[in-house]
Amino acid sequence: MSKHIELRANTWYAVLVIPKDVRSILDKFKFFKSLETTSKKEARQRAAPLIALWKSQIDEARGNVGAVNSEALRWKGYLSTATDVELDVLEESLLDKAQSLINTIGKDEAVEFYQVAKGYKTPLDSNYQKWKEQIILVPKTRDQTVKDVDVFIKRFKTIEKVTKQEVRKWTDEILAQGSSIGTVNRLLISARNYWKYLQKIDVASLDSEPLNLKGLIPTVKKKNKKGYIPFEPSAVVRLWNAALAKGEQELADLIYLGAYTGARIEEICALQLKDVTDSSFNIIESKTNAGVREVPIHSQLTAIVKRLKDNSKDGYLLTGLTFNKYGDRSNNLGKKFGKLKTHLGFSSRLEVFHSIRKTLVTQLENAGVSEGVTADIVGHEKKTMTYGLYSGGNSLAIKKEALEKIQYPF
Repeated sequence: MSKHIELRANTWYAVLVIPKDVRSILDKFKFFKSLETTSKKEARQRAAPLIALWKSQIDEARGNVGAVNSEALRWKGYLSTATDVELDVLEESLLDKAQSLINTIGKDEAVEFYQVAKGYKTPLDSNYQKWKEQIILVPKTRDQTVKDVDVFIKRFKTIEKVTKQEVRKWTDEILAQGSSIGTVNRLLISARNYWKYLQKIDVASLDSEPLNLKGLIPTVKKKNKKGYIPFEPSAVVRLWNAALAKGEQELADLIYLGAYTGARIEEICALQLKDVTDSSFNIIESKTNAGVREVPIHSQLTAIVKRLKDNSKDGYLLTGLTFNKYGDRSNNLGKKFGKLKTHLGFSSRLEVFHSIRKTLVTQLENAGVSEGVTADIVGHEKKTMTYGLYSGGNSLAIKKEALEKIQYPF
């Protein structure tokens, strides 16, 4: 520590030379502050927190820390343990730091920095990492929730800023930017997840519910209960032909398989050779329990299934697909399908690959197939107690007979 103190005119000073790479950012050659003592021992003690804080400023200038709140918390920690002259020195330095921040981050941010350092306010992100470590959600939902909370924290900065009035202003800002009510509600749900954690660890008041805006923002319009729109059988053929014309054999195969199975896109992409027999697909990975099922191989699929099995190089029916970070193999083909259908003029957000699943269900209904058989083919829950709870499901032969009624103008 002796190298960071200097004796001048019988008074000790704290000194830290600033590295060349950040001098232009900090606009000075070195940090220099009187320790107001003639004792070298006292000088060492008083200089220690100053040197640590100056080093954190250097780190921040280099982008290693980046968060002003992190430095403010360091100041708060040193101020809480300082006494007498050491406290006076630190408080004087804190005022200098806050004054310098006005020129770099603005007056409001500088004032907030000072208030956090003095303990008047609490940074909203101070427990962010701990919250991330304990949340238990499916991967996609978890990632979206984390992104939403990032937006929430950047907007409010401190816990004290999170008031119902300010939250209402925030939602108005989001809507003014062109986002939907659904997006606003999603952001609020994610923010409440974080806020409840802060309440759980006694950082936020249990009596404060600033993120509950029930009745203060517009409600989401109810969506069409039927959801996605089924393609006409001829449209499915158009999509298949267009994929072939573009040289997208994998996409064409995906469409063909979907047309005669009604399977979800990821169910098809997850099919391994060991799950494909001469007569059926055993779908063992699905979004629901009912989705785990055995689907007969339609006679029109016999040739394509043989070709795909013979050409597979990785044990999957659709070979060569890569996994995304969530473990899905369908991501790339899903994007290709989206571009293809848009190119062909199917521009509705309700016309997606899942629409092919609806095409098959519609054809089965029109062919007079019972709802129970159709449910067993596509993997839907049966709502009745008798069939839904006690039945083992329709036989493969009955499902096969029903599926053979499906035809496309390929």
